[in-house]
Amino acid sequence: RILEVKDSLLYKKDPKAYEAEKQKEHIEHQKELWDEVIAEHEEKKKKREEYLLEYENNLIKLLKEYFDSIIEFEKRDFNLNVELEKIVSNLIDVETWIKIEDKPFVCRIELCNLEQDRMDVFLTDNNDYSYTATLRFDKTVLITENVIRINSNDELPKSKPDYDILAQLYDIDLSSIIDWEYKNETERFEHVIDYLVPIFKAEIEKKKQEYVDKIEKEEKEEKEKKDNSNNNNNNNMKIKKVKKSQNPNDWYFDVFVSDSNESYPEPSMIALSEDGNGLDDQLGSHNLPQPIIDALNRAGIFGDSEMMEAIWEVNDPETKTKEDIIKSMEKEGFEYSEGMLG
Repeated sequence: RILEVKDSLLYKKDPKAYEAEKQKEHIEHQKELWDEVIAEHEEKKKKREEYLLEYENNLIKLLKEYFDSIIEFEKRDFNLNVELEKIVSNLIDVETWIKIEDKPFVCRIELCNLEQDRMDVFLTDNNDYSYTATLRFDKTVLITENVIRINSNDELPKSKPDYDILAQLYDIDLSSIIDWEYKNETERFEHVIDYLVPIFKAEIEKKKQEYVDKIEKEEKEEKEKKDNSNNNNNNNMKIKKVKKSQNPNDWYFDVFVSDSNESYPEPSMIALSEDGNGLDDQLGSHNLPQPIIDALNRAGIFGDSEMMEAIWEVNDPETKTKEDIIKSMEKEGFEYSEGMLG
């Protein structure tokens, strides 16, 4: 309410200056919003890079943790090559990636060999372009190296079966599996998936519980912190709480009188403050000392009931000028402080 009154007063004093100030505030607000968007984007980028740096260029660790969250849900629908392509498209360094006619080469990717620091891949697209290449994890991107184009009469490289890749990632000893050599490709894949899914389920449940425990711990700590803060605030309020002065000499006031030419003038009013630096939105007749209320009434102010927080209406404003109101207030001992009402 105080801000609304101050806005109204400022507009009546100088509408053009008021509109210019509001336009300036709008532009500044829009800039703040845009800066927040940029800052949020930079923060996400920073967190992503920090997250990837934790892998320390270890491709096996990266692939393993990525597949952990997918295999348990997709099970036999899990397609290793498709997921591999997603990783590459997300991490690849466009500057070093293969280009055809200056455009990045969009292709299918098959894994031929996997080591901790690199993967050898076979790349092919719908236009019969085929390559072998090495991908190396460099901090937060994949770098393409040793690119060789395969001619039509060259022998195609042999890609690594998905169950072999999973066995390598998760340290599964395939040689110990009974009748492994008699199983076909589908049976081998399903066997590896059946072995991994229970492990993933247990790990997921463990992570869920760790997450729940973490949230509960943070909530408990936050509650304790809030309770301590409230206790400190209450203690500070008790320490700082002082009785309001009953002497008008300790009180400051400002006066507003509407232009007499206005069709619907605002009522004349005074603002009251103990420090003269601004309006107290907790101040009203309910907590004013009675001697101050009596002094306001003698000065021609409705002291028993405020218009709004920290503001009181002038009695019989039609016959009183701003100077009359100031003199009446100063006669009772109040100190005039121009500017509190804008």
